[in-house]
Amino acid sequence: MLEPAATDTLLDLYCGTGTIGMTAAPLVKEVYGVEQVEDAVKDAEKNKERNKISNIKFAAGSVEKWIKHAEKPVFNSLILDPPRGGISAKVVKYIDLLKPEKIVYVSCNPSTLARDLALIRDTSGYKIKAIKAVDMFLRHIMSK
Repeated sequence: MLEPAATDTLLDLYCGTGTIGMTAAPLVKEVYGVEQVEDAVKDAEKNKERNKISNIKFAAGSVEKWIKHAEKPVFNSLILDPPRGGISAKVVKYIDLLKPEKIVYVSCNPSTLARDLALIRDTSGYKIKAIKAVDMFLRHIMSK
């Protein structure tokens, strides 16, 4: 759904071990991932090396602290994959400052997704282009 382009600079907030950003990396100019869990960032660095991906960087620390100290935003694409609690007001303000051309929000909590999308819309004027539901816990039942 990101529709990546070779000229895109992608910011991956709450990137975990970097899986989504690394999947997009071959299709974009550059990826930058931010993750609070230091062990996840260490694993992301290992994954980057194992997969020989050179156009991705990671920062360890809370997204809110990273935003506070980030230089002027230069990203035109954004992936959000926050914890169940969703994003904070600071992140919403950062999105308004960043004004990315494309945003993909990955959520495991429909309530905070709805809340956050409304906040982003009301703050920055974005409109929802598409939503795709994926049941990550669906079990396949086999029968005769």
